[in-house]
Amino acid sequence: MQQKYGRYTNKSSYTQKRKDLRNHSTDSEVKLWGRIKNEQLGVKFRRQFNISNFIVDFYCHPLKLVLELDGWVHDAEEQRKKDKIRELKLKSLGYTVIRYQNSDITYRLDWVVDNIWEIVEGLKKKECV
Repeated sequence: MQQKYGRYTNKSSYTQKRKDLRNHSTDSEVKLWGRIKNEQLGVKFRRQFNISNFIVDFYCHPLKLVLELDGWVHDAEEQRKKDKIRELKLKSLGYTVIRYQNSDITYRLDWVVDNIWEIVEGLKKKECV
């Protein structure tokens, strides 16, 4: 069964996992969320949203934009392979996937937010064409 939110759905089988991820967010996720929630960049982002069989960190539905934050665990070779497969699958479904390192959030948060804003604006223009 899926919960419907407008034109998109969240699988109910992932509800508890999504809730756990939101309740145990990393410091980087909390910092970025504080800068992108409530349409601060002109679009609505959701956090810990599931797409296909994946739960993504942040998601903007109208633009099909996925933001992923990578900590040290993503440095391991096996995890990099899994991340690549996940990213290719999401892109094959029409999503734009942008990855940031947790260190970017810690040391360059303003740059990250500016970068996301530029991407959002670019995707909005592309959507109008």
